[in-house]
Amino acid sequence: MPSEKSAYAKKKTLLMFFVIVILAVLAVMLVVEYGRKQKFRKDADKLNEKYLYEQNEKDNERKKQEETSNFYEKIKNGFDVNILIVGDAIENSNGVSTSWRQLLDRYIEDNYFVTVGMTNVSMEGNSSYAGYSCVMNLDDGIDYDLAIICYGHYDDDEQFDLYYESIVRAIGQKYKNCCVVSVLESAQQTYTDKMKTIQTIAAHYGISVADTIEAFNSGRYGEKGEVSELTDDRIHPNDLGQEVYFEVIRDAIIGGSNENRMLNDTAPMNGSLKSFETFRYIGVDDFERVDDLTFEIETRAQGEIVGIDYHLLNGENKVEVYADGKLFAEVPVSWDNSYAQRRMMIIGSDFNASNVIKLVFSTKEEAENFGGLILSGFTEEVPVPADATKAAEE
Repeated sequence: MPSEKSAYAKKKTLLMFFVIVILAVLAVMLVVEYGRKQKFRKDADKLNEKYLYEQNEKDNERKKQEETSNFYEKIKNGFDVNILIVGDAIENSNGVSTSWRQLLDRYIEDNYFVTVGMTNVSMEGNSSYAGYSCVMNLDDGIDYDLAIICYGHYDDDEQFDLYYESIVRAIGQKYKNCCVVSVLESAQQTYTDKMKTIQTIAAHYGISVADTIEAFNSGRYGEKGEVSELTDDRIHPNDLGQEVYFEVIRDAIIGGSNENRMLNDTAPMNGSLKSFETFRYIGVDDFERVDDLTFEIETRAQGEIVGIDYHLLNGENKVEVYADGKLFAEVPVSWDNSYAQRRMMIIGSDFNASNVIKLVFSTKEEAENFGGLILSGFTEEVPVPADATKAAEE
């Protein structure tokens, strides 16, 4: 019969065996669990990578879609839009409680649930040439989806077709997918030659037309009164007139073509538009202020069309422009209002400066309101070394 000591040893050995087995089982379970968790992590990482890849692809596709979409596609798909307003005082809507621009902004945001960015570069009292210059000089990093053009009242009949089409081409040149609405200004009251020109250009480029002349005369936009009740001076729309402008422009946008066409894929109507394809704005900060009246810049510049950007002051305004010491243009303009008004206007053509451009104003106040010189159709615009300038002067 085994001794108690021997029995105890056997029990101890058996207990140790069970402990070892249990520990081994636990170790195996831990290894299996660790492997399962590692596999789960790997599977989760793969799924996460797949999700991120697919999400990134969707984001890239949506971004690509946004970049290539026109105005109509954007509002349909929930993309934010940017609108450019280019025109004269009628476009500016001064002196009213709510402008047609505000009404349009609110309408698009409320009906299409997108954010509207709106930039207005309109200038009171200016012609279509100013519209072209403003568009070409605009450098705000925004790719506009819709442009609304409102010119004609302050334009001369002569070459209006050229200057108006230059705005359309400038928009097409800078903003490839931009849609356009052309406004027939109610201030004209009838379909003048300028308004007919706009209609012809719009038809050529497939541009929507907002006819405020017909709307003001027909009263088809509700009980808003006659023309005399829609303006306070028969030119600028008052609050009621602003509502009509909004409704007409809104309807022109809604009824416009949603084709994704590029304006400059259409051939120009006027062969002279080639002169407007290249643009250079030499701002006042680029010039040296020689004295109270004089600005100079050392440059070599040739341009087919030259314009100036400055503010007219009350009374007689005059500036002389010199190319290499020779008088290129003398620009006298009378202004009979107490307030200053910014103008962008053509001062000459076939400009050629090999060394120095100089501007001389008649008063210090006029010089202080100088903004810049505008060159269109320029062939070169490069600084001239100081030594070369000095040698030329000698």
